[in-house]
Amino acid sequence: TEWALDINMDFDPSDNNKLYIYLASNFPDISTTTVSGWLLSIGENGSSDGIVVQKLVNGVRTTVARFGDGIFSSKPKFSIRVRRDGTGKWELAYKLPSQSIEHYSVLGTFTDSYTSSVISYGIACKYTTSNRFKFDFDNFYIGKYRNDTIPPSVDSIVTYDNNTLNVYFSEDIDKISAQTLT
Repeated sequence: TEWALDINMDFDPSDNNKLYIYLASNFPDISTTTVSGWLLSIGENGSSDGIVVQKLVNGVRTTVARFGDGIFSSKPKFSIRVRRDGTGKWELAYKLPSQSIEHYSVLGTFTDSYTSSVISYGIACKYTTSNRFKFDFDNFYIGKYRNDTIPPSVDSIVTYDNNTLNVYFSEDIDKISAQTLT
């Protein structure tokens, strides 16, 4: 399964101003105290804000992974993509608004095969009065993996020395394919 959405938090997240994304919940009301499923959160005091992944079992939260420390600490505006395969391997990735539609950078992966019955997805925002209108969300997607169908293109070529060229591409590519002549 793939989950994706665009997020704009027009403030610096904190413990009092944070975002919860319930990727999977066994109750339609995500505020239920006995909810089970998966949760992402962004917002904490200090400047090390990352994305915290938590597993919920009967309302008990267990932190499973944490990615991107410091990336989301100052007025974060980004797209997030979460993927989970049938073996329980999870991947979290993000991209900035200035990056191409297919250009996600992987924050990290982890494996956990816990599942619960899934009947809902939801977002909860915790905020102070001054930040109540400063959350924006768009382009929600839940479904099968969407694969990159746009091949990379050469953005520029720079001569480094008599024997070396630096080739810059429109997206990240793996080192082996970049060094293989076809």
